[in-house]
Amino acid sequence: MVTATEVIEFVLSMKVEALLVSLAGLMAITTAGIGYKNTHAQRYKLVVIGSNDVDVTGWCCIGLAVIGLVNLLAGASKSTRKYKMSFNKFVCLTVCTLLCNFCVAMTITEYKNRVVGGLEPSMLEQLKASVLGKQRFGVGFELSESWDFMQMKLLCCGVRGYKDYLELGGVGSVREDTLLPLSCCAMKGISPPEPDNVKQCQLDAKYGVTNSIFLHTQGCHSPISRWLIRHINKLSAMVFGTICLQALGILYLSWVGFRKSSSLFN
Repeated sequence: MVTATEVIEFVLSMKVEALLVSLAGLMAITTAGIGYKNTHAQRYKLVVIGSNDVDVTGWCCIGLAVIGLVNLLAGASKSTRKYKMSFNKFVCLTVCTLLCNFCVAMTITEYKNRVVGGLEPSMLEQLKASVLGKQRFGVGFELSESWDFMQMKLLCCGVRGYKDYLELGGVGSVREDTLLPLSCCAMKGISPPEPDNVKQCQLDAKYGVTNSIFLHTQGCHSPISRWLIRHINKLSAMVFGTICLQALGILYLSWVGFRKSSSLFN
């Protein structure tokens, strides 16, 4: 079994270029984990892109993890005697993974612009699917649960506002006077969900009260847009950080190559 002391000794014995590439790989894997395992992202993506659309950020995170693993293995093999990678192969592999990381960063940035630009129509479509599918609050339907999670976390209701539910005819559960899901109501507590005043919440929605304290009157489009931009910007920044580490490794490799070529002529 490998001890912590042996790991530290191995890291300290690594060459500069191998250490930089390995750190870039570790950062890429960390970024992928943060992006892919984010609870809010997993919940919100059904509301934002739907279940049948391609989860671009998810696939980018998987690709990033693979690139990071390749970098880690390359850095480790460069520092081991038994499986030591040649200088030229190491340079080519580092440049290739750098280009792949750059492509991932550009894909994430472009996806952010496309999703945010078409967010409102997509959310309205998902809301309609949730309501028309007669999905109810707290009964286990994935899309409905995603809406409930978002509305409780962001203190919002619908896409442009709670009237989106009224335009779709309301959720109409057991009683006819139930127009909104309970997640649109102000909560005493979220876990478990406990609305402050369900009856007043539904009445305020019915009579169009704009400043109700029992009802989330703000739509979810604006807060989810802000969250989405922050989330993707954070991922992009971490990917570009990985690229910077790899670029430093390549610059160092260029310097090493220059020194080797100079020594041959001398």
